[in-house]
Amino acid sequence: MHYTAKTDIGKRYSHNEDFYMLPDITEGVGTSQNGHLFVLYDGMGGGNAGEVASQMAFTWLFDDYYKTPDEAFPKLVKKVNDKLYNLSLKYKQYDGMGTTLVTALFKDNVVDLYNVGDSRGYLFRNGKLTQLTEDQSEVWELYKMGQIEKRDIISHPRNHIITQALGLDKSNFHYLYFPFIIFC
Repeated sequence: MHYTAKTDIGKRYSHNEDFYMLPDITEGVGTSQNGHLFVLYDGMGGGNAGEVASQMAFTWLFDDYYKTPDEAFPKLVKKVNDKLYNLSLKYKQYDGMGTTLVTALFKDNVVDLYNVGDSRGYLFRNGKLTQLTEDQSEVWELYKMGQIEKRDIISHPRNHIITQALGLDKSNFHYLYFPFIIFC
């Protein structure tokens, strides 16, 4: 398996709120009998402390995943959401903080993708890039309803409005799940 990661600040903000982790199979970091976990968080730039949300969410998910490998992954993501939400209620400087998430969990020739918000999972195979996940955003909903074309998403005036993020709401949180079987 070959993998790499790169983040970009973009044009809108002066600092990067992305946080990612790739498993280092040779050193055993981010790997276990429970699979290989890849994680990318993108802190919400329009809210408070997006970089804090992405870094804390990353730390909590990795700690929980590798300390309690038998716990269901969706429960771990929900726990991270609840911790972020509770922190935002407790400290004014964190009010409204949130982060998007995309993870790929490789185990037993299956890849489980989870995403929250507009962080995406892609497959690059034979020189072709294919989007595997769906955004939780206003413009993605417009696209799914046939009101705009996929090529119009990036230039739409409301392309920055997401409908889900970790840490924003404890009672109305959900993630999208996409299982794939790997054929070698």
